[in-house]
Amino acid sequence: PILLLFMEVNDDSFKGIEDLVRNHPTVNHSFLRKFGDLDLNGFIRFIKEQYKLSTTLPYALAHTYGHAHDVSLPDLPNWQLAKPIVDFLKVEHWGSDEDGAHSSYFTELATALNIEDIHLHEQYRETQDFVNLRTRICRYGPFLKAVGTLAFANEYANKFIFEYYLAGARKIRERSEISFPLDYFDAHVRDEQKDYEQLCTIMAPLLEYNPSSEKLMVEGTCELLDARLAWYNALNERLLRK
Repeated sequence: PILLLFMEVNDDSFKGIEDLVRNHPTVNHSFLRKFGDLDLNGFIRFIKEQYKLSTTLPYALAHTYGHAHDVSLPDLPNWQLAKPIVDFLKVEHWGSDEDGAHSSYFTELATALNIEDIHLHEQYRETQDFVNLRTRICRYGPFLKAVGTLAFANEYANKFIFEYYLAGARKIRERSEISFPLDYFDAHVRDEQKDYEQLCTIMAPLLEYNPSSEKLMVEGTCELLDARLAWYNALNERLLRK
């Protein structure tokens, strides 16, 4: 029986999906490996595209939160299942004044790069495609597919992706006449494992009652990773192959 939501999650509980993410071409893309080769204009364009990904994550989380209230398990009230998502939203909500909120770091970065009216920027089609898919998965659920997709294709994948971003941004800053902060990238490297583990505590009790539903998480994870792959293909073509 499940007595607590925050049960201990076995390190091997999600190893198969973690391996899928680590071996997916998205997290080993040539755009990531060559990120530090971007010139300053290319880097600024990337930041404008990244803005769309960052500002729309709270909408995906909000849809996922709504699905949590459709879940019914013995010894596990749905409000308790939804609480970690609320805690997540406190920090991820754009404009949050919580300590360590990623949006504050992003704003500092955009200001240092002299980016104005970033909300008016017209994104690449592939950027919008990625955002639309992530929102759609979280909007229509079911809950385990939504939270699993965010856990593996967003938070877990970001552990590796933002290490590339951070290392590349350091190289770009060394060559640039503009000294910009790296806190936005550093915060993701620092926080994504904790965020991923938080989402794992939600998934673990659900899988205990319905192990076959793991295929939903795999399905959503692959869909979103493939969309991100198309995004990196587009960025690679437009920002690096000039």
